[in-house]
Amino acid sequence: MGMTMAQYYVRACGPCRDGPTVHQCCLRHGYHGGFCQDRRFPLCFV
Repeated sequence: MGMTMAQYYVRACGPCRDGPTVHQCCLRHGYHGGFCQDRRFPLCFV
């Protein structure tokens, strides 16, 4: 392991923070853990 959930989501969603791809990114990685805004056009927090 060695990677926190925060680091995981930053890695997973960092490259797709803008445009429609961020929505697919958050759908793929989940709307949980506070890294994506639930039920809105999501941003993956960094």
